[in-house]
Amino acid sequence: MKIATLTLLGLLPGMTLTAAAPTPVKPIPKPVPKISSATNAAATRKLPAPGIEIPTEVRQSLEQTLRSLETAAKPMERAPLYADVAVLLKAVRYALLHGEFYAPKDVDKAKELLQLAQSRLTELKANQPSWTKQTGTLARGFISSLDGSPQPIGLEIPPDLDWSKPVPLAVWLHGRGDKATDMHFIADRLHKSGAFQPGGCIILHPFGRQCLGFQLAGETDILEAIEAVKRRYRIDEKRILLAGFSMGGAGAWHAGAHYADQWCALHAGAGFVDVRRFLKLTPTNLPPEYVQTLWGQYDVPDYVRNLFNIPVLAYSGEVDGQKLAGDIMAAAYQAEGQTLKHLIGPGMGHKYHPEVQKEILTWAHERLQQGQPKYLPSVHWQGRTLKYPNMFWLTVNGLQTHWEDSRVDATWDGSKLNVTAKNISRLAINATALQATLPASLTVNIQGQNLNVLPPILVKKNGQWWLELEFKDGRWVAGAQPAPGTLRKIPDLQGPIDDAFMSPFVVVAPDKRSVSAVREAFYQRELAYTIRRWREIFRGDLPVKKVSELTAEDLNTKNLILFGDPESNSKMAELLPQTPLGWKPGEVKIGSKAWTGESMVLVAIYPNPRQPNRYMVLNSGPTIREKSDPNNSLQTPQLPDWAVLDVRTPPTDSTPAAIQDTGFFNETWR
Repeated sequence: MKIATLTLLGLLPGMTLTAAAPTPVKPIPKPVPKISSATNAAATRKLPAPGIEIPTEVRQSLEQTLRSLETAAKPMERAPLYADVAVLLKAVRYALLHGEFYAPKDVDKAKELLQLAQSRLTELKANQPSWTKQTGTLARGFISSLDGSPQPIGLEIPPDLDWSKPVPLAVWLHGRGDKATDMHFIADRLHKSGAFQPGGCIILHPFGRQCLGFQLAGETDILEAIEAVKRRYRIDEKRILLAGFSMGGAGAWHAGAHYADQWCALHAGAGFVDVRRFLKLTPTNLPPEYVQTLWGQYDVPDYVRNLFNIPVLAYSGEVDGQKLAGDIMAAAYQAEGQTLKHLIGPGMGHKYHPEVQKEILTWAHERLQQGQPKYLPSVHWQGRTLKYPNMFWLTVNGLQTHWEDSRVDATWDGSKLNVTAKNISRLAINATALQATLPASLTVNIQGQNLNVLPPILVKKNGQWWLELEFKDGRWVAGAQPAPGTLRKIPDLQGPIDDAFMSPFVVVAPDKRSVSAVREAFYQRELAYTIRRWREIFRGDLPVKKVSELTAEDLNTKNLILFGDPESNSKMAELLPQTPLGWKPGEVKIGSKAWTGESMVLVAIYPNPRQPNRYMVLNSGPTIREKSDPNNSLQTPQLPDWAVLDVRTPPTDSTPAAIQDTGFFNETWR
């Protein structure tokens, strides 16, 4: 091995690394501001925002250093701290690839990140990673379980924290910044403290895939960022607070409502909570009905009762247009007989009033010190999908009908469990969490029906006893189990298409050409589009494999995203006959319904028949396209469980082709 010393225009003195003799590398392509006509003629790229050209010699120097560092880092891919280096390299790579330099001084950010990557690599090789003990502001990373991509996080660690016991964690969700891509986010987190400073805690800044509004993969990233911090620092799980402002306020509202049992308290400033009212939509400009139905995944009023389980504090500027979010939530609270604490900044627009901000920080500090109570005697759950089934000692495992208002209210008085339920088919109660020692029997009153539950009915999972209840033949039954092989919608297996991209997945490319030229063109175009779209918007490299490259881990633990048809994708040909999805030349079918024509293509999500706790998806990446990019409230799923496309029609900024029909599968996936 030889020592190579690299200097970027003389501004990185002493930057050295150990690497093999240099080999020619393909330059990183210059950014293309518009998606090529072969990919999508109607869609101009909106995110990431197009930047400026940087001098050729500067670009070449950055590329050379980046490639050398990537080569040096590759042998350390399995090291526990590899992500702390990888996020820096990916940030510079994406900035070069997409043109994410917005001012000449941004070149200095790239140089700083490369210098830091070199420093961390040197320390890792010496097994002396100093940044793991660093206090103040710093940037670290984690490897996403979704796509294997390195994702950055920012941390603020007070030097005077008492590490003799677990410490509180405040999670702060940032506002929207079209130019705040990985490189700029990391540069800020290295040097700047945030405005939210409740004191006495670590502050975590999730990146959330930048401009996804902390929805879809951005929502998953909130949870994974927290888990990454918990692995590296001694965090008190009962003292985690969620907060955010503007886009981050919207993220705090919906992640707060979806995962209320994860937080000791929630603070949301401004943001949006309801797509229709936020965008002031009228009957004349509403999207298709299935899109409106899918708003039920993120419209926070549909989850308001979840927020009754934790302390919540809302803030709005008096003259801020986004005060609407707080007003809508206050009305939703009032409609359910509760009152939302909603502070108003007098005379303020879209920012905090200094005096009100002090009150918010005091409140947050007190909540962090107090933490969650050891036990909640009453628990409330509300939603429209099984995507978010858990609330403290209650889990909803089945709905009578998806996308309708569903709720459970349960109270334990020490001797009897009282439950009311709406649109629920199955639920489970953590009996261990209710009491330390199980009684001879457990008395349950559910919807006026009394059940005397004996211990043998209880099911032990992960060392805890659970009572499972099912609404069957017009009455509630304790301990009922589904018949073997029964397929139904359950948590994390309920759709729609976009849900497959919120848990680990792998894309399976066609291994042969389709017999139809028009379909073949569609598959190739959409696969190329999905690769690029995932990198630009979801800030990761799409994991794409051939069928022959799939591993046992892929097949057993990941959702399979299949592009092609049964003639061109052998994995699709293997799996489709075991589902109600039919496809042969000239015809696609769902159950007894058929569409004929050589240009018909099936897009769908369905349980993988070979691994029924994972999905398979046909011919679709995430369904949000360029039309959704200017406003985060539009970044909700745009297709339901299935669609039939006529691919003779070119794609637009909202659809991949002409939609012939769409729909949702029922609760038994039919």
